[in-house]
Amino acid sequence: MMIYQPKISSVHKFQRESSLTNTMGGYRESFSSILSFGCAEVYQQGTLGTDIHISDVPLLARRKLCRMLDPPDALGKDWCLLAMNLGLTELVAKHSNGTPNGASELDSEQDSQQALLQPSPTAALLQEWSGRADSTVGVLMAKLRELGRRDVADFLLKASPVFRVNMEALANGYPPICNGGTSYNSISSVISR
Repeated sequence: MMIYQPKISSVHKFQRESSLTNTMGGYRESFSSILSFGCAEVYQQGTLGTDIHISDVPLLARRKLCRMLDPPDALGKDWCLLAMNLGLTELVAKHSNGTPNGASELDSEQDSQQALLQPSPTAALLQEWSGRADSTVGVLMAKLRELGRRDVADFLLKASPVFRVNMEALANGYPPICNGGTSYNSISSVISR
C-alpha cells in the first residue's frame, strides 16, 4: 500500500504533472486513479486542495488558524500583517483598539475575561476575505509563507481537504460509469494526512 503525503511539493506536482511515482510498486499512478479511483468523470468535477475556496475549510481548522494568528507576534507575523498582505488594511484599524497588533495590557482578571469575549480579528479577516472569488487555500498558504508563518501554512495544508468533488455537477445528469478506468494499483494507494 502506498500512502502519499499532501506536502507542498505534492501539491505543486498536482498542478504541473498528471501522475505520481509509486516508489513502493515502481510504477506511476495518475491523479484520477489516486483521488477518484480512476473515474475521469468524477475527477473532472473535482477541485484540488489548493484551489478550494477558503470558506470550504472546516470550521475547526479556521478556529485553529485564529488561535495561531490572533496572538501578537514580536515580529508582527500575525493577523495584522496578513490583513495588509491580503489588501484588507481597513480591518487592521478596526480591530487594533489603538495598540500594536490589537494587544492590550490586561491589568486584572476582569480585563482578561473581557478580552476573551472580543471577536477574533483573524476570523473577521477570513470572513471578509472569503467574499472574494480568488480566496483559495493556495493563495492563503502563499501569503502565510511570504509572511514567514510556515507553521500556519503547513497546518492549513494538513487541515484542508485534499480533493473536493462538485456533487451538484455530477447530479445534473446520468451518474458516471467508472468501472473501466481504475488501474489495478490505485486500489492500494491513498492520500493521507
